[in-house]
Amino acid sequence: MELSQAYKEKTEARLAQMQAELEKLQAKAKEADADTKIKLNEDVQKLQSQKERLARQYEELKTSTSGALDSLKQGFESAWEDLSASIEDAKRQFSQKREQ
Repeated sequence: MELSQAYKEKTEARLAQMQAELEKLQAKAKEADADTKIKLNEDVQKLQSQKERLARQYEELKTSTSGALDSLKQGFESAWEDLSASIEDAKRQFSQKREQ
């Protein structure tokens, strides 16, 4: 068994969307006050590292054997959810700081 083409396309689109979200956060950091800029840049660096690990997991997933596919896919989806939640938290924190 291998990954379906639809899953691959969906995942690649999701990774591209995630990269766009990180770039938006980086752009917002440039406009923020000094303290917020430092915090947001640190958060974005951590998130970027997580996204790079996720991209590597996806590459492993694409080349995995059928025996490991289900396990790798579950791990990838779990990491995806964690990173998505972290990005949303960073966006929410930035929004709250701007409102203060």
